[in-house]
Amino acid sequence: MVLPSTQSTREGKQEPSLLSKILTAFSLNENFNSLFNRSKNGLETIDGLRGIALVIALMYHTFTQYIYHAISQNPSSSALQEEYSALSNRQNTFLIYIYQASYVIEMFFVIGGFVIGTMLVKEYMQNIHERWFKRINILKFLLQRWLRFIPSILLTLAVFSWAWSIQPEGATDHNGMEECKTRVWENLLMINNDVHTCMGWTWMFGMEFQLYLLSPIIVHLFMKKFSLGMLVVVAMAGFSMVLEYFRHEELLKGNMAQYWWEAFVQLYFKLYFRWNPYLCGLVAGMIFTTRKNNLQESSLGDEKPEPKPESKVVLYTCYVLAFIAIFGYAQAKYYKHEIPWRLTAVQVFGKSLFGLGFSFIVYRLVTGNLKPLNYVLSSSYWYPLSVLTFTGYLMHPLYRDALPVLNLAYLGIGYQTYIVVGIFNLIVVLPLGLLSYLLVEKPAINLVQQ
Repeated sequence: MVLPSTQSTREGKQEPSLLSKILTAFSLNENFNSLFNRSKNGLETIDGLRGIALVIALMYHTFTQYIYHAISQNPSSSALQEEYSALSNRQNTFLIYIYQASYVIEMFFVIGGFVIGTMLVKEYMQNIHERWFKRINILKFLLQRWLRFIPSILLTLAVFSWAWSIQPEGATDHNGMEECKTRVWENLLMINNDVHTCMGWTWMFGMEFQLYLLSPIIVHLFMKKFSLGMLVVVAMAGFSMVLEYFRHEELLKGNMAQYWWEAFVQLYFKLYFRWNPYLCGLVAGMIFTTRKNNLQESSLGDEKPEPKPESKVVLYTCYVLAFIAIFGYAQAKYYKHEIPWRLTAVQVFGKSLFGLGFSFIVYRLVTGNLKPLNYVLSSSYWYPLSVLTFTGYLMHPLYRDALPVLNLAYLGIGYQTYIVVGIFNLIVVLPLGLLSYLLVEKPAINLVQQ
């Protein structure tokens, strides 16, 4: 029996059959071409920022793991020990930004919040004449987000299960694959933001999905009345910092030898300690979208601010403060060691200040300012890397099992090593990310859209 490729509609038009839609969704040619077909949506600079964030994340994990492998394989190498000591004593500023690049998580959260803010505000305004609870289809929004995550996560689980199965007996489980036997359900429910979890590096996506649960509520409040939305966001931010302050003070009273591990376990993976950068991006995205579409009157309720000319003094002051917050965060994270008040200040205020500074820069970029930087980041060459951010990050820990093929005895800890291991990482990760995108992520997106 021959399956029809089209079906008739009441209007007499022909629409593709279900089978045709499925085959189209999995078309390798169409999916590959989508890497180079960027639609104009006003957020082109986001592609550059997302691509840079991915590269930093890959470099950070690769370089730190390289150091551990190199020293463990060559414990008697005085040259390696001296170079690691120089890095630890902050004698190489450039490599500090790589070695302490956990701030890239805040970059991803700000970018994610900005994009979700623009998306939800657009949907809200398209349904402005509906009842308030129908203006954003929350269930559809969450289902689409979940379906975008899960197929690629399951493929990653299959790949790493195979990779782990061929490891020699007694090899260290870097990737938390043993946890997958009992805790993979947490990944499926997107509640896997924990230190002991299946495929531990995916905790960020679980937390991001939990932030999606909060986003429609915050957008509703903002669109109802701007001051009400801001009050809720400020209250959430204040709650996060106050609670983190008291929790951190408790850690400082304990055994300092265990401080770093306890801080990692108790503070790093908690939603309420990490949501401030996302909230900054969400607010910036909402403001950008409402202003772009000249919707101040309908979206801000009784508050109708008149446009005012920008004060260059205020604007340049904001730029300076933003860049201090962004670039100072990595330095502060590194210089905080052994000084309690610095530990507390960076832990409590660092993420929030970084989120504020970075979201301000993102906002200025998407509104067409910072021309030279805008020109570079909005280049179409960033788009393929931006598209592969999700699958590339999912697959990137494979380099950890492949690192021993490098002869680490002949490499030091410096610029040359950074370049070598960085290229090695990209060669390993990006093709795997591309395959995952073509075979799983893009088809899932196509099916959801259809």
